[in-house]
Amino acid sequence: MREKLANLSISTKIILILLIITVIMAGTLGIAFATHTDFKKLIKSEETAKAISIPNVTKENTEIEISNAEENEGSVIITAKSKLENYKLYYYIEPIKSEEDLLLEQSQNIESLKPEGKIEDKNYTVYENNIEIFSNAKVYLKYESQGKYSDNAYIIELNNITELIGNEALENEMATEEELEEARVKEKDNSAKYYVIVNYSSNVVTVYEKDAEGNYTVPVKAMVCSTGSATPRGGVYKLKRSRYRWRALFGNVYGQYAVPIVGNILFHSVPYTTNGDPSSLEYWEYDKLGTTASAGCIRLTVADAIWIYSNCGTGTQVEFSASAANPLGKPSARKISGYTDLRGYDPTDPISSNPWNNVIIEEPKDTPAPSESTQPTQSVEPSQTTTPSQSPEPTTDPNPTQTTNPDPTQSTEPSQTTTPSQSPDPTTDPNPSETPSPTTPVNPGEGDSEGNLENE
Repeated sequence: MREKLANLSISTKIILILLIITVIMAGTLGIAFATHTDFKKLIKSEETAKAISIPNVTKENTEIEISNAEENEGSVIITAKSKLENYKLYYYIEPIKSEEDLLLEQSQNIESLKPEGKIEDKNYTVYENNIEIFSNAKVYLKYESQGKYSDNAYIIELNNITELIGNEALENEMATEEELEEARVKEKDNSAKYYVIVNYSSNVVTVYEKDAEGNYTVPVKAMVCSTGSATPRGGVYKLKRSRYRWRALFGNVYGQYAVPIVGNILFHSVPYTTNGDPSSLEYWEYDKLGTTASAGCIRLTVADAIWIYSNCGTGTQVEFSASAANPLGKPSARKISGYTDLRGYDPTDPISSNPWNNVIIEEPKDTPAPSESTQPTQSVEPSQTTTPSQSPEPTTDPNPTQTTNPDPTQSTEPSQTTTPSQSPDPTTDPNPSETPSPTTPVNPGEGDSEGNLENE
C-alpha cells in the first residue's frame, strides 16, 4: 500500500487529501444538523407541555364529601374521597364576612367592600388528609402539576356553620395530673399539617411544617404569647375539636378564638371584660404579651389566635418546653396603654369596627416616650446649654479683662478649671434620675400583676 501511495503523483495525493477532508466535514455537519434538530424538538416539546392546561376540579373527576357540622361540634370536614392521579390537589380558604361586618362596612363606607382581586396560586395549600372548617367560608380547590395550576377553581361555599360560644366560665386555668397523663401523646405522629411548640420560658409559640421526609423541621410562624404558672411543664398534647368564637374564662373575663388543648388550658386572645364586646380589651394585660402573665392558658394577639383557630385542626400536636429553640426569634406586640382612644381594642383584630384600622401611628408612640424619658443622658445636652457658661467668654470679650492680661488671665485658666463646672455633668445626677429608668421597666409592676393574676 505504501509503495502504491508513493508512486502516486502529487496532484493525485492532493485530490485524495481533499476527498478525506470533505468526508470528515460532511460527517461533522450531519451531526451538528441532527443535534440542532433534536434541540428544536426538545424546545417544542417543552412549549407543548407548558401549553397543556391542568384540568379543573369538577364533580366528575373529584368526589368531595362534606360532613355535617352538627356531628362535628361546630366544624365541617371536607374530604376528597377520590381525585385525579398524577396531579396534586390544592385548596384555599376565604372567610365569609358576617352580616354585622358587612353592615358596619356599608355604614362606614369601608373600601374593602370592593371585590377582591383574583386569589394567587401561591396562596393555595396542598391537600393532605382533609380540610377542617370552623367558621363560614368559601373553599377553593385546584389541581397542580409541575408548578402549573388549574385555570379555574372549584368553589365550596359553607354558610351553615354556627360558631360556638362558651358561656360557662372555666373553674380555673389548669390541667390536673390525671388529665395531663391521660391526654399526653405517647407516640408522635405526622398526620397533621402543623406541629406547635410553646416555649413557656421565653413566651414564644413556634409553628412547624413538615420537610420532604415528613418531619416537622420547617419553622413557618412565630407568635409572642403569655403563659402562666399552671401552664404544662412539658409533654405533647393534641388540640381538641371544639373551637369557641368567644369563651368565658376563669376570673370573670372572656377570650376570643379559644382552642382547648388539655384540661382547662387553651389558646385564646388576651382577655376582655365583656362577653362578645371587642372594645372591652384588658389593655394592661395586652401590654404584658411576651411575659409570664396568665394563670395557665396561652394568650395571643387576636390575629395569632385566629391563625391557630383556623389553621390548626383537630389532633394538631402541641408541645410544651422551657428550652425549645426559637428559630424565628421572638416577635413583639405593640404597647397600647398610652392610646386612650384606641386601647379598648386589640390592634390586630380584623373586625371592620376596630379604630386601629383608621389610624396611622408613627412607630410606637408610647413605648419610645418612656424610653426617651429614660434618656436624660440626652438631657445632658441641655447641660450643654450650660455652655452659655461660656457666655462668660463674652465677658472675656471686654478688653478691660485685658488689664488682667498679666498672669490673671492665666487665672482665667482656673476659670477653665471651672470646666470642672462640667463636674455639674456629674450634677447630671440626672443619671441618678436614670435610676428612675430602672423604674421604667414596667416589668417589675408586671411581676406584681402576675401575682394578682394567680390570685385571680
